[in-house]
Amino acid sequence: NMLEVASKKEIQKWDELICSNNDGSNPLQTKSFMEIKSKFGWLPLFLKFGYKDEKYYFCLIRRKIKFLGELWYLPKAPAFSNDEEGQKVLESFLEHINKLAKKYSVFMLKIESEIEKSDAVDDIFKKHNSVKVPNLQVGTSTIIIDVDKDKEHLSKSFSQRGRRGVRMAIKNNVKAREVEITDRNLEKMYELMTHSYGGQGIPGMRQHDYYKAFWKAFDKFNKGALYFAFDDHNEVLAGAFICYIGENAIYKDGGSMGNSARHYAPYALQWEIMCSLHNKGVKNYDLYGSPPEKDLKNKNHKYYGLGIFKTAFSKNVTEFCSCYDIIIGSKLKYKFWVKVVERVIRRLNKGTIY
Repeated sequence: NMLEVASKKEIQKWDELICSNNDGSNPLQTKSFMEIKSKFGWLPLFLKFGYKDEKYYFCLIRRKIKFLGELWYLPKAPAFSNDEEGQKVLESFLEHINKLAKKYSVFMLKIESEIEKSDAVDDIFKKHNSVKVPNLQVGTSTIIIDVDKDKEHLSKSFSQRGRRGVRMAIKNNVKAREVEITDRNLEKMYELMTHSYGGQGIPGMRQHDYYKAFWKAFDKFNKGALYFAFDDHNEVLAGAFICYIGENAIYKDGGSMGNSARHYAPYALQWEIMCSLHNKGVKNYDLYGSPPEKDLKNKNHKYYGLGIFKTAFSKNVTEFCSCYDIIIGSKLKYKFWVKVVERVIRRLNKGTIY
């Protein structure tokens, strides 16, 4: 077993290599994502991990924090299976990454993996000096649609509500399609995001320049697609930016005008996205964010509305394990980070760090 930094040759074909991971990979592990983060003060670290005869590839982002050392963040990885063998792989991986982190003077590793939630996985993280913390990514509880089907079978897999939503959108002459990633269309997409949630905007929205850099980087590597839904006057009602890698795609960003629901535009939009992703060879489409199963009917949950909409396409909620901070070395440094430094950085960056 070993964990080491990937070679230049491996980094050149990174997106291909992460698709070879046993359990697939997430778009937030691609070179596109690492390129974006490098524009906002982070450095990528490409890693390969060997366990028995298997090789796994992961990328984390790192930055120096004055007086504390390096801060590492591993987004949406690893994705080991949650069975007895997968848990052994996780145990070995955490031991190896801890040793590597010490060599880099890391004080904390934030890890937000795609291992399905279980008490056994929780116990493994607890053994490695970890603290359960609030999730950064919205997709910790999510709904994943199997789009490896023809249109008829895909439509039949929706609930009655989902099929009716698509039919009503067609009746209202709503048309959805993939559009070019131009500055004008990206500005429109951002505008749609600011109009969402009853005009309040997407919770935790970042500045336009971050989204623009994100969308353009995924477009550059041919790993992103932008979709709009239009009314019969060609006005844009709703939009979505989708990231994909290999067989997996995520509904990364979405937004809509206030009148979009009246036209059932979000249903037309998702139907078009699913059919389009199927044609791109995608099999698993992650709607990226829903209340956990126990909270689907809880009207006070912040994602209640999203859950109502997304369960029209599938009732199956996938729950990944929590986000953890793994303390490397000094607990005092970690305490100082949480109580003081992190709060200051959040205040200076309008709530965002990662």
